[in-house]
Amino acid sequence: MLSIEEGAVVLSRNCISAKEGTPHCAAYGALDRASFTEAKKKTSFYGGKNPGSLVCRFVGGEVYIAFDARGNENALCRFSDGSWISCGSLAFQASLNDGGGGARE
Repeated sequence: MLSIEEGAVVLSRNCISAKEGTPHCAAYGALDRASFTEAKKKTSFYGGKNPGSLVCRFVGGEVYIAFDARGNENALCRFSDGSWISCGSLAFQASLNDGGGGARE
């Protein structure tokens, strides 16, 4: 899998169109809906759960665990259109959204 890294967002390459600079995919769209406050209404964050993974489920994704070449684990949120975003990116954006900032740069 290839990715686009821009700031705190790690996003699948299939979200970027060669003609348009703005990503168009379910994974990118989920950033607007990412919220710890809203996810907490539907699930518990207790017990050491990965907050980004819980947000992933809340925004309609499915969590996958991937390993890089060095054996490091990475949690990814995959959507029905095949796009994905790192759970860490979702958690970062959820924090911004809940704090009132929420704007992607």
